[in-house]
Amino acid sequence: AMLLQMLKANGVEDLHLGTAFGLKAGLADDTGALALGLSGEGLADMAVEVDLTAVDFEKLRAAPAPQRNMVALSSTLARAQVKLTDEGLRKLLLESQAAQRPGATAEMIGAQFGAMAEQMGASMGTDASRAIGQQLAAFITSGGMLEVSTDLQTPLPIIRLMGLQRQPPASIIDTLGISARHTAP
Repeated sequence: AMLLQMLKANGVEDLHLGTAFGLKAGLADDTGALALGLSGEGLADMAVEVDLTAVDFEKLRAAPAPQRNMVALSSTLARAQVKLTDEGLRKLLLESQAAQRPGATAEMIGAQFGAMAEQMGASMGTDASRAIGQQLAAFITSGGMLEVSTDLQTPLPIIRLMGLQRQPPASIIDTLGISARHTAP
């Protein structure tokens, strides 16, 4: 409560939340089964950033616990971004899949999954979804970094964001202005 009061008193109305973690992956045994775990030294790096605006800290602090969720829903989403950097996990996953299919290579599996991602994006029928599918396919086939972000012209109320769950994916992509960008290794 004291932190919320201090932020509000200093004019802070926007809140930026972020997280990052390392993912450790390896073969669990000689069957090709994959074992995943969190680690400081991993094979992938993921960073998530979310910018919330119109956060009423004083109302949030003063509200009884059962009502805090409703107060939080009055805030808005200004921006969201996820960055996924492959540091070896992609290759390990593709090799694991190839090991289960006689005659397959990791490159063949990558090309197959990449084509599926591209087809899925195209099947949604919008330019944005098609572009996202292409960027995802490039990440699957060659690794590097995949950045997925929103481009909201005006902040979106959280309550409206929650209502998007019932919309088709193409509609969600358009409403949030979602785009993807692949950067080769």
